[in-house]
Amino acid sequence: MPQDDALSGDECLRRLREVSDALREALGGAGWERRDPDGMNAKDYLAHVGRWQARLVRWWMAGLSGERRAGPEPGYTFEQDDALNERDMDADRDLPADEAWRRFDQSLDALLGLIAGLSDEDLNDEARAPWLGFPLRYVIANNTFGHIAEHLPAMRALARGALDLG
Repeated sequence: MPQDDALSGDECLRRLREVSDALREALGGAGWERRDPDGMNAKDYLAHVGRWQARLVRWWMAGLSGERRAGPEPGYTFEQDDALNERDMDADRDLPADEAWRRFDQSLDALLGLIAGLSDEDLNDEARAPWLGFPLRYVIANNTFGHIAEHLPAMRALARGALDLG
């Protein structure tokens, strides 16, 4: 989907459910021990996307209460997402898979509720979230269904053992 296309709440919900179901099907409990060349296993990717989904919910709720963050969380700008990801990876390195699933499911439920409460205008009108400087649909797409879809091929390959790990 081009970033310039309007996005309905129903379409957001459909895409998020669809890619979350694909993730659940792809992982199915396998691939937890295999690591890719970056040192990540399927659980690490699951924890990663779950953290960004939860971060989006916290960030949006803070915005609704009047807090205007210049980044994904206090102390970080959007240009520092690699440092934030590294911090999170270190924190989640020993996270059990069932906890990664619990966190992912919790963030998914919160997101589905958040998105269901938004109008199409909320998603597509830049003036609805002026602190962003762009429509909310970008943030939702990039931190939910688009983000999961970005990492889904690696998670599938890890679950199948199809990566050439040298």
